[in-house]
Amino acid sequence: MTKKAPQEHLFRAIFRGREFKRWIRQALKREKALVTGRKRHYSVGTTLYIKSHHIFITASTTKRYGEGIWSDPCYITTALREVLTKSADNKISKLFLPLLGSGHGRITPEISLATLMLVTIH
Repeated sequence: MTKKAPQEHLFRAIFRGREFKRWIRQALKREKALVTGRKRHYSVGTTLYIKSHHIFITASTTKRYGEGIWSDPCYITTALREVLTKSADNKISKLFLPLLGSGHGRITPEISLATLMLVTIH
């Protein structure tokens, strides 16, 4: 059995907590959304900054009927530009980024990495 890093336990506690979900809901109220019935839809690039936890959450995928969840290098570019803008606005000089779109978004890790590198050096 492998020992888990303390950060992993903290990470799990943060994302499962009711308080964190409440912060997300509050932050989303300030974002533009397309409302259809009872559902709110947020565009690719919608980015939240949770100051209390120093975490960015960004939309880099889309879900469409008949197509499922997917991403595109253009979506990654849009999402990352929003993260970089909000990090500059909040005077954050160091970011740790996952390979956006390479999970459910169906983009290969290599394409995601190349896109992230191009956007950050541009």
